[in-house]
Amino acid sequence: MSITSLIATNDKLKSLFAAISNLKESFIGMDGGDPFPSKPQIIVQREGRASPMIGHAYDYLLRAYVQRLNGIHEERENGDLAAVVAVNILDRKNIYEAYTGIVERRNAYITGESPITQAIVGDSIILGQLEQYYRSGTGDIPSILQSRDEDVHDLQRLIQATERHHQCFQATQGITCNPRFGQAITALVDGADGDLMIDNTLIDIKTESEFRWKIGQSRQLIAYWIMSCLSPGFTPEINHLALWNPRYCRMVSISVEDICRAFNVIDFVDSFIAIITADNFEGSAHLSPDQRKSHIQSVKETWNAADNPTRKLYR
Repeated sequence: MSITSLIATNDKLKSLFAAISNLKESFIGMDGGDPFPSKPQIIVQREGRASPMIGHAYDYLLRAYVQRLNGIHEERENGDLAAVVAVNILDRKNIYEAYTGIVERRNAYITGESPITQAIVGDSIILGQLEQYYRSGTGDIPSILQSRDEDVHDLQRLIQATERHHQCFQATQGITCNPRFGQAITALVDGADGDLMIDNTLIDIKTESEFRWKIGQSRQLIAYWIMSCLSPGFTPEINHLALWNPRYCRMVSISVEDICRAFNVIDFVDSFIAIITADNFEGSAHLSPDQRKSHIQSVKETWNAADNPTRKLYR
């Protein structure tokens, strides 16, 4: 379970997010044109059906590229990548050794010691397979350290297309790879993390073979933004939410100020907190009573603070 799954399956959360007005017209495109054209041009066509794993693999390769581009090295250690969870679950010497080598080669690429190579692209496929395994609990373990040629070719074309739009990923203030939200709010919804932040923009990455307005994607972004506002000391504050699809090389974004103008976010968050702190809320079923009580108190204190980012937008 995760916040994305809960929005889709919990009746109360589903109703709450369904009440958000259609924000399509508030999004803007990076090129200044129609953010969601009826017939967008696809740049990287997948031959055959892409595995969901490609999305995870692209996330890893994009984050490495963005760190290299901006001269910022955030993900240095084995434990800095979510794929390590699968490595620890599988607990096999050959997988640990392979993973360590992948991190070392990835670091060499990020720091500029190595150019991007087919091996580094293949490594990203393996990281994607490891993450897919730990998130879904399923996977072909005997071949989890292998990459298919068609996947490597697809991912290589995706990152090459991305490099041609490097201006979308150049930061002036900083980057945050795989931003994590506060411990309390994350525990209460049984997990959530973002893909990437460039300056004050939270970017959600989609490698889907179609690009069109999907209201569920905007709801997911809003949920992430709200979680950041319920996370003590979350920095930098998010002021834009964006979607990036490398198959179309399109980025669209919306400002949180426009969201606040579209509906009353204060009332919305009050309702959101009431739902996730209810006694029967399934997202926190894994917590002990004491843990749950402590996390609820932390979230409410963060929300009621005078300097809460959302509250400041309404002054």
